[in-house]
Amino acid sequence: MLAARVLYGLATLLWVWTLRTMPLSHVYSFSSLGFVIVPLAAYSVFGEALSPKYAIGCALIVTGVIVTSA
Repeated sequence: MLAARVLYGLATLLWVWTLRTMPLSHVYSFSSLGFVIVPLAAYSVFGEALSPKYAIGCALIVTGVIVTSA
């Protein structure tokens, strides 16, 4: 539990620092990558199945992040 709190605190500090140094319009789109990273981590750690719909969704999210950050 302590490790989770420390990790959450560090992530919060990193998020605040990022928001202070970069435009919100660029930074906030990267938060959508959580919808890509979490299922991939679940696949690698817990062996959860990934569907073709997930792959299409991931491609759309990554494409959106690329378009908005360019």
